Amino acid sequence: MFFCWNVGPTTRQTNRIKIKTLWDQGYSQPRIAKIVGCGHTTVERWVRKFKDAAAQGVPDKDAVVDDPRSGAPPKITKTIGKAIVKYTEGKCDRQAPSIKRHVFKKFKVSLAADYIMRWLKKEGLKPFHRPKRLALSDSHKENRVNFARKYKKHDWMNTLFTDESEFPLQLKALNTKNNIVWARSLDNVPPAEIEQYSKSVRVWGGVSAKGNTPLIFYKGDLTAKNYCYKILKKVNPDFETVYGARNRSWTFAHDGASAHKPK
Repeated sequence: MFFCWNVGPTTRQTNRIKIKTLWDQGYSQPRIAKIVGCGHTTVERWVRKFKDAAAQGVPDKDAVVDDPRSGAPPKITKTIGKAIVKYTEGKCDRQAPSIKRHVFKKFKVSLAADYIMRWLKKEGLKPFHRPKRLALSDSHKENRVNFARKYKKHDWMNTLFTDESEFPLQLKALNTKNNIVWARSLDNVPPAEIEQYSKSVRVWGGVSAKGNTPLIFYKGDLTAKNYCYKILKKVNPDFETVYGARNRSWTFAHDGASAHKPK
């Protein structure tokens, strides 16, 4: 049995021809479903369709084609879809209303904003908030390049990175996005109390590939004097624990804070 299509049969049409061929060869419907890899109801439906088509004189190559479906054709054609992706992907300020105006101006086709969003998600695009990043001046960039060149061959495995930070013990601000209370009115919603001035903990520490120092807690502002006598002098024995006694082949690294720079 041989059939000819103008554009080639689809996978569904090929499976339907397999069902017809196996049925003509005397296979049972459960057996056909197992061979083709479809449900019993599918085999039963197409066997019935082939019988009806034969009774009406419709050839098998026409019987396997789906009936035309009702409904309006999709507004986003292949050409419009490519234009939307080109206009949207990786670009800033491309909200759905802006895309809608762009499509209408170029193709005279009006699209709903939610329809555009669903179509973009179907094409694998997702909406993201732009990540925030500090702006770098030309001097900042030049200094970073010079630093990278200077320390390109540096032994980072024997470098201890140190820094200090401050951690509030209670949040100064509350994210109320997910803190929802169902009530009849706002008067029945209990307020979320926060401290105006939160207590905090200040801590210093060092990390390296060879090991870490213990955390050093300190109070007050970090002056040069406090940095030397309350932190470095206190943690000095731990340097030997990390890199070994009398070992001077390692590098102590800290940033350019004012307490770090005085001699």
